[in-house]
Amino acid sequence: MNYLTYISTSVKLFSDSDLKEMLEQSLINNTQAGITGLLLYNKGTFFQVLEGEAEQIKATFEKIKADPCHHNIIKMKEGKLAKRNFSDWRMGFTTPTAYNLTNAAGFVNTAKGDFIYQYQAKHPAIDLLKSFVMANNFAY
Repeated sequence: MNYLTYISTSVKLFSDSDLKEMLEQSLINNTQAGITGLLLYNKGTFFQVLEGEAEQIKATFEKIKADPCHHNIIKMKEGKLAKRNFSDWRMGFTTPTAYNLTNAAGFVNTAKGDFIYQYQAKHPAIDLLKSFVMANNFAY
């Protein structure tokens, strides 16, 4: 099992409907590829953790790099995992009206201050996730 983390900048500020559409498509694509992970978005910045087999992660990351919805893609860390940290696909974001998406599959409400505590594994991807959450003023 492998992982890859990256950050990027969106080419525009995404609306709730843009984010919901992205979440739904990510769920489909990543399920088909055997990828799990987490995607956070806040004010034009994406942070993503991908987990899966090396070939699937590489193919998924190549698609991500070719996606015109963002740029300045920076691979933060990649490596091996003993087991998945994010067994179900998740996406978190903060916008003033994010609450209307709470019923979307895979959505995690970052307004709940305890959402980050479920990730207790000692791993670089988890450390980067927590840093991103704190730096982007997600509830923590």
